[in-house]
Amino acid sequence: SICLEQYNFINDEWVTSIPNHMIPNKGKTYAINEGNCANWDSLISTYVAQCLRGRSVRWTCCMVVDVHRHLLQGGCFLYPEDKKYRNGRLRLVYEAYPMAFLWEKTGGLALANVEGERILSKSFPRADVHVRCGVIMLGPDESKKIQPFAFQSPNMEWWQCKSENHKGKSGA
Repeated sequence: SICLEQYNFINDEWVTSIPNHMIPNKGKTYAINEGNCANWDSLISTYVAQCLRGRSVRWTCCMVVDVHRHLLQGGCFLYPEDKKYRNGRLRLVYEAYPMAFLWEKTGGLALANVEGERILSKSFPRADVHVRCGVIMLGPDESKKIQPFAFQSPNMEWWQCKSENHKGKSGA
């Protein structure tokens, strides 16, 4: 869990707004740039079409805003690798790593690709800190729903363990 704080300008201090926050098990919205759907991997296309049906898409083109919404309200944020950008669009070191750390601390799953590679398991790119990667951040319910589509993943066992570890935890 993480402790969320906000700045109180009147008293000139940081105050705790949400102690011990965990991502809610299921959200009503998801974030993905649907304008790129023609370039998505088939797993992403199928997942969005079948598993996120009935939910509203919320895409502002600002990772911090989009991830923050789903961190608080549940759901998922997807900016995956695609046919046009094979290495993804977001920067590993200063976009993917920090958000993945927060996401996983609150009970979510942060992947770099559809093969199930965790963002936080990727080696630090010492030769080029501007390396890009895909970002797939799933809440507990969304993690369970992607599993049937990802049977070929060598990391499937880890996904199962992560899902089981979150059982019984409720969102704030």
